[in-house]
Amino acid sequence: AGSATFTDSSPYARTPTLSGSPILASTPTVFSGNCGDFRGTNANISFANYPGLDFGTGPIRIRCSVRFNTLLSQNQIVDMRGTSTAPILYTVGSTLFLFTNTANRITLSTTIAAGTNYNIEVRRNGAGLWSALLNGVAAGGTYNDGAISLNGCIATVGAAVSVRQTDGWIDEVLISKG
Repeated sequence: AGSATFTDSSPYARTPTLSGSPILASTPTVFSGNCGDFRGTNANISFANYPGLDFGTGPIRIRCSVRFNTLLSQNQIVDMRGTSTAPILYTVGSTLFLFTNTANRITLSTTIAAGTNYNIEVRRNGAGLWSALLNGVAAGGTYNDGAISLNGCIATVGAAVSVRQTDGWIDEVLISKG
């Protein structure tokens, strides 16, 4: 069994709240070290709102690596909800979406498969234009949210609600301004 000590390496060094018994596992990590094993029921880690999660109308970047053990009907990866306009990365079957501003806005892929490593990055520039990369390649076009304010965000990695579980591993999560 792995450890349940997740580290926030940001300048804020926040301690996450763990739910549903996520653990650190030595495989299948993308880099040396550990990755988050979110194969448990409702397994997630979350960070309550704090100044580092208030993005205003400025740039935001969310990046992570994920490998699914099995594809459930919905797999939650990163959920920034705290407001209805906040971004969410998740799958419905084999389709990977960026949900923001109350709807699916970018479809990154329709061929996500279990047992494969994926590097995912979504970002919004200062003018409100969202774009996405899947394994380093532009994916799914763009979406302009008109630079809506993203304050009051709560960062959740893994399952956010019982409908959206995560059966797999999430590694190297980065949520940043700019």
